[in-house]
Amino acid sequence: MRHLFRHFASLRFSPLLLLCALVWGAPQFAAAADKAKAAQESDLFDSTNIVQISIAIPENGMRALRGTGWGGNNGGNRPEAKATVSDGIRTYKDVAIHLKGAAGSFRPVDDRPGLTLNFDKHVKGQTFHGLEKFSLNNSVQDPSYLAEKIGRETYRKAGVPVPRTDYAVVTLNGRNLGLYVLAEGYNKQFLAQHFKNPKGNLYDGGFCQDITGNLSLNDADNPKVDQSDLRKLIAVTSEARQNNKFEDLAAVLDVERFVTMTALDVLLCHWDGYALNRNNYRIYGDPDSKKMVFMPHGMDQLFGQGRGMPDTAINPHMNGMVARAVLGTKEGRMMYRTKLGQLRTNVFNPEQLKQRARELEMRIQQALPANRKSRHKSAVNQFCQMIDFRAEDLERQFSTPPAELQFNSQGFANITDWKPRNAVSSSRYSPVEAPDGRKYLHIGGDGASSSASWRTRVMLPTGQYKLEGLVRTKGVGETGAGVVLRISGARDVQPVSADDKWRKITYDFAVEEAVADVEVVAELRPAFGEVWFDVSSMKIVQLSNK
Repeated sequence: MRHLFRHFASLRFSPLLLLCALVWGAPQFAAAADKAKAAQESDLFDSTNIVQISIAIPENGMRALRGTGWGGNNGGNRPEAKATVSDGIRTYKDVAIHLKGAAGSFRPVDDRPGLTLNFDKHVKGQTFHGLEKFSLNNSVQDPSYLAEKIGRETYRKAGVPVPRTDYAVVTLNGRNLGLYVLAEGYNKQFLAQHFKNPKGNLYDGGFCQDITGNLSLNDADNPKVDQSDLRKLIAVTSEARQNNKFEDLAAVLDVERFVTMTALDVLLCHWDGYALNRNNYRIYGDPDSKKMVFMPHGMDQLFGQGRGMPDTAINPHMNGMVARAVLGTKEGRMMYRTKLGQLRTNVFNPEQLKQRARELEMRIQQALPANRKSRHKSAVNQFCQMIDFRAEDLERQFSTPPAELQFNSQGFANITDWKPRNAVSSSRYSPVEAPDGRKYLHIGGDGASSSASWRTRVMLPTGQYKLEGLVRTKGVGETGAGVVLRISGARDVQPVSADDKWRKITYDFAVEEAVADVEVVAELRPAFGEVWFDVSSMKIVQLSNK
């Protein structure tokens, strides 16, 4: 045994091995540094001009791209074509191109598609203004074109790695597609700008799935690469529910940047990010620190745009399992509260955010056709109004924090203070008082909306709970339609139908955070027919407080 020890010890300190390691590793790290420097010095993100990008795809490539669906319906891989790209000065050949986007933003190639372009894949060393890869986002969910740009600048200011963005006017096969958001790619060139060692695993969270889902390796060197870093994160996060040890999480997760990202998700109302919706994120396994680093993505619906709410609770129920685990510990909760206050003071400055919005508005207006300028100006005005609304709401929440829901001796509490959302019309979406004095929440569907709901918020500590209430429906009819009781963010809840008979429906859920501001939802899905909820029967039952 001593002989073996001396053998390995001699290998460890062998000058020859050390020299070999330096000779082998130095060129790789030097090349990565050069690529990172080229990207960092790209003129795309600091210029006052907006780049003009012309894309030409031959018919066989267009046929391939027409087979793309937003879910990646070809075994998870989107069809790719080769394109010729020009910026008016230089022409780039054999550029790999595929369609991007998910449920809200995906558009077919013959419409106004989102696109990802890889200049280095088929022509090694080829870059576009220093970038090997970038995406062109169609911004169909953000008519202001501001959320991605301002959002990413805010995360970067707070120390969270995130690709940069700017703007481009795009034509495809001679067809003017208009203004796009140009976003730097998530690849090793990007990683080398933020990490000393860019050779780790970069995971793509995909569409609305947690870390236990089928995460793909983005820009992986080897498809059979060791993914033990992700498996370890899953194991430690799952065990955290039982042992509640912050130090175990901190050993495998960059908790500082994770909590910063989560706090900014909340401050900016990034409802479609990892913490609140298990969506739009990347994870990097840093080989040096041996920790996983979360990074945000797809932030085109900030400040209540889309399905979001500009009054997002500062202590929301977290849907991402890592967020629940971290905030479920005493240390994680304290770090979150501290970080939330710091970022609100030092980063979330409403006047600076609005000033930046107006600066970008001037640039964007110059690139828009005359018939789009007025609509864009209105969208920018609304974006700035939502920033003001968020600032006022944060002031209210920080100055008067809500109290925890109080349960009676039977272990339940009635739920009150319901407010409508997605109202189809004020006359068909209102509280109703029956002749017997009982009060009901009523929804009259329009037959067109995907859902309509009443909502309220309650503060709940860690524990197991049951939501219950009496409901009656009329004319719901179609298969898969009916009434849902749930909490915001819950998925795969099957609607039920009562049809002229009162029926109790229930929904079990857990709060894993130390305390969470939970949004309770009483919903008609889709908004077809009518439903009545008996207000007096709507309650939360506390099943356990651990």
